Amino acid sequence: MPREPKPAQLPPRARQFEHPGEVLPDAQQEFDLAREELARERKRASQKIEPPQTHADPMLEWMQSLGIPITRSRYLSLSYPDGVPDPLPAELEAELPEEIRLP
Repeated sequence: MPREPKPAQLPPRARQFEHPGEVLPDAQQEFDLAREELARERKRASQKIEPPQTHADPMLEWMQSLGIPITRSRYLSLSYPDGVPDPLPAELEAELPEEIRLP
């Protein structure tokens, strides 16, 4: 039958657990920090997230992010790399952003 080690033979950290229910100060501190972090995460998760204010057209956003001046000809040439339809059909004209649409 294996013998139980004597408390003096236990490593120092193990000796701290000789008495059930005893909590180490550093373990309690870690537990408190984890509980606070969980409370912060729950609060953050319950907050309403506002969508970013953006244009409805991704091409306009991309042009603005690169500093490309927004003109009708540039927009159409970037939107139709294989060539802009001539004349531009009315249904495609209606889909263009308001800023570059013909009156």
